[in-house]
Amino acid sequence: EDHSTAITTNIENYSSRLEKIKELSLPKDNLAFLQTFLDRTCKQFQTQIQVDLNYLRPTQHLFEQMTATIRGMIEVKQAESDRNLQETLQANEAAAQKREQKLELVITTVGTGLAVSGISSQVASDAIEKILPACQQAKDAKDPNLPSYLGCSSLDIVFHLLVGVILATPVGIILWWWRRKPKGSGISKPPRG
Repeated sequence: EDHSTAITTNIENYSSRLEKIKELSLPKDNLAFLQTFLDRTCKQFQTQIQVDLNYLRPTQHLFEQMTATIRGMIEVKQAESDRNLQETLQANEAAAQKREQKLELVITTVGTGLAVSGISSQVASDAIEKILPACQQAKDAKDPNLPSYLGCSSLDIVFHLLVGVILATPVGIILWWWRRKPKGSGISKPPRG
């Protein structure tokens, strides 16, 4: 359409200049070819542009529809991508929470075991000597063949660690079971009557 407007403007300018040339020309000058260009060729250009526009208008609508369809497809793909990303982020967050809960459980269990071991070593510092009389006899005899790391103090450490493990294991199992229990299962239904 811009070309049609430009050609129309150029034809008007050409016509006015042709009139001025005719006014200034000599009687013998043959200016018919200039008039022929105006009458035939310029009109042919206008007609050709109109035909081209008539061919292009229906396809322009199709191109607009195709562009709108492509935009819609891109928006759908973007929405799916955003949803998948959101689901992945939620799954990663849930997995991180599970790992954190497991770590808390391990830390709680190990901490409980060490605390129990420490308490038992303070309360019953000579428990091995009372349980194993041979240890007391070895301590009294001070056997030079017995290495120092195998003495009663090593057995005391092992004993208190075992006490810690024995008492921490049920604590760990109870905590694991308590965290595994589904939320809201502690609410009982009212009796029917």
